[in-house]
Amino acid sequence: MRDLAGKTGGQAFVDTNAVGQAVAAAISDGASYYTLGYVPSNTKYDGKFRKIDVHVEGPHDELEFRHEYFADDPNKPQTSIPSLSLLTSAMAYGVPTLAQIRFDVRVLPAGDPGLQGEKISPEPAGAMAKDMKGPLRREVVDYWIDPRDMDYGALRDERRQRELEITQAVYNSDGQRLNYSDQGLEVALTPEHETRALSEGMRVHQEIDVPAGNIYLRLGVEDKLSGRIGTVEISLAGGKADSRQ
Repeated sequence: MRDLAGKTGGQAFVDTNAVGQAVAAAISDGASYYTLGYVPSNTKYDGKFRKIDVHVEGPHDELEFRHEYFADDPNKPQTSIPSLSLLTSAMAYGVPTLAQIRFDVRVLPAGDPGLQGEKISPEPAGAMAKDMKGPLRREVVDYWIDPRDMDYGALRDERRQRELEITQAVYNSDGQRLNYSDQGLEVALTPEHETRALSEGMRVHQEIDVPAGNIYLRLGVEDKLSGRIGTVEISLAGGKADSRQ
């Protein structure tokens, strides 16, 4: 830590319980400084490691500055590692849930009496469903999403259009993702349907296949217009669950 701090123009505070004094010293040290710039005489940008040295007149001055750099070509296009989206990060197993979008959700296994009359899709549910080893069971997920947490676009016919993304992820107790689904939706509500949605929530129906065992289902809703996200993670050990976010 001392070596890294020294080479980058800083100071390492180690083995101390005086955190307040260390912070005060860092603030005081950084309150007064000079910014120096220069153009290297060696204009060959070969990416090699080079050193910097700064001298001042006077024997009693102590300088803190960056001592080293790599001679990278400033005109070369920068490459970066693509970052995860906020929704992808929010859907990771075990991370704290978000409540920027509030919703109620009910999860029931297909065949439950509470689903009487609802049509279940015969197709595999989830991007990894075909590769999962059986036995599998179908979980039916119904959302009631609070539209007051979402932005909307006003259409000419007085409808309000909302854009949302519904995502589901199935994990085992070790945090391994076994299945997932992701769907973008555009919902345009008439004034009558808007009033009903404000009272009961916007209902969205989803399905997902899960294997047997101690399984966790993480559910997420993102408002694409505002970027707000709501998530919840529930255990499916008993096969059914109700949750409110």
